[in-house]
Amino acid sequence: MLNWMLSGICIVLLVLIVYHLSKAMQAFGILHGDLIGQQATEATAGSPIVTAPLSPQADPFLPYVQQPISLENTDQERPNEATDQSVIEEVTPQFIASIQGTRFHRPDCSSVKKIRYENREYFIHRDEAIASGYDPCTICDP
Repeated sequence: MLNWMLSGICIVLLVLIVYHLSKAMQAFGILHGDLIGQQATEATAGSPIVTAPLSPQADPFLPYVQQPISLENTDQERPNEATDQSVIEEVTPQFIASIQGTRFHRPDCSSVKKIRYENREYFIHRDEAIASGYDPCTICDP
């Protein structure tokens, strides 16, 4: 009896999966019968076209779209990546403080080794650390 119930549940789940999969495919325009032949002919003609339903009423969640999409190289539209990389400069923190402490240190100070990584606060400028309420360490004298 338990086997029959499990089999029935599996069948119901399978039917639900197939139903939702077909709805998803239909939403993307894959299962529209009249468009399948059209897409096949256009694909063989060499002009890739993505089509949605023929009217907005056929699927109110998708807009009416039937435009050719260019698959050519679009490097002209992208900014030069070399210039983007030159804008990004690598900044290393010059001072480290403990969130729970009152002092800030140089990265090579022996006190920094005792600060847990999750409790560390990093500063680039000395003035930032002082403005945040930290005092200079008496060991490394930043």
